[in-house]
Order: sequence, then C-alpha cells, then structure tokens
Amino acid sequence: WTALDKSAMMTIPLMRDYSPEVPMVLFQGLLLARVGDMARLHRAERHMLDREASAQDAAKPSIFVSFGHSESFSVRFFDQSGSHQSLRHSIEEQARKDRQAKLRELHSLKEEYIRLMNLYAKSPCEFYEYTDSYGDRRSRHSSLCSRCNYQKQARDLKITVHEWPLPRDSNQAKSTVFELDLPSSFRAWRDATVYLIDDVLRSTPSE
Repeated sequence: WTALDKSAMMTIPLMRDYSPEVPMVLFQGLLLARVGDMARLHRAERHMLDREASAQDAAKPSIFVSFGHSESFSVRFFDQSGSHQSLRHSIEEQARKDRQAKLRELHSLKEEYIRLMNLYAKSPCEFYEYTDSYGDRRSRHSSLCSRCNYQKQARDLKITVHEWPLPRDSNQAKSTVFELDLPSSFRAWRDATVYLIDDVLRSTPSE
C-alpha cells in the first residue's frame, strides 16, 4: 500500500494535501514475529506520519466523504483537469439537446391530444342492432366505436420525464464528473485503501 500511495502521489501531487485516512492506531494490534516485518511496518508508519503532516498543513476535508465540498479532492482535481471540464461540457451540451428534443416531443403530443379530442367531440358514438333471445330488436354500443377510440388514444399518450444528468450545484456536478472518469492511479489507490482499512485492518466507523 505504501508503494501504491507513493506512486499515486507522484502521478497526482494534489493527493499530498489529503489524509490517507488509514487509522494508524490499529497497527498496534498487529502481531509481527519477524524483524523484517517490524522494519517494514516502521517505514509504513513513518510514511503515514509524513502524509498526515502534509495533510494537516493543507487542512483539507476527507478524501472519502467530502463529495461536492469546494475544497474536496474531486472538485479541486476537476478545476485542474481540462479533460474533465470538457467531459462536463459535452454532458451538459447533450443534455440541452435532449431537453430541446423533449420539448418538441411534448409540443407534438399536445397537438396530437387536441386533434384526437376534437375528433372525439365531433364524432357520434357507434351502435349496432341485434336481436335478443326474445326476438326483439335492440341497440348496443360498439366495442369498435371510433369516437371512444379517439378518447382512448388521447388518454394513452405518454411522455417520459427528462432529467438533467448532473447536479445543479456546481461543485457537486464537478464531483460527479470526476467519478465518471476516475484517474486510474486514484481509482487503484482508493480501492486499495478501502481494502486496507476495511478488510485488512478491520476498522469500523465510530458511533
């Protein structure tokens, strides 16, 4: 993990401003019988202390739970990344096109609804004659009545909701775009760090 952390910081220097979030107190519970393992742990602890000191100097929020915060890692990375800014622009541009298309669809459906209801209002219901079991002639409403079919078609008209793909809050939108295109080194670091905290060190959130 230490090697991965160093590699990630070389690739993304911005990470130096943020705590690695690894609870060093849990290291005290490790049972290490070999001197070599103890030396490795010592080097890892020294690295952790350096990382924590760097993060304290920068005083930035947690890299894991600061989604949409103005000083969060994802927002600050976005502000420095031309590719992520371009991705946001393309997402929003496509969303504007989709919204205009949805408005055109809504206008078309409204016109179709008015046309069908006008036909319904102007048309008489259709009936057919039949002879009942007593030989009397009777009239019954047709199940294929054109007038009623116009009304049914009008009521069946539907349109799906268009949802804007990104949060309205600008910082939350930046964090979302960052998550859509995670830098590979950060993705590897985050996955490994969560694994180290949760599965290796068996850390649990405090109440």
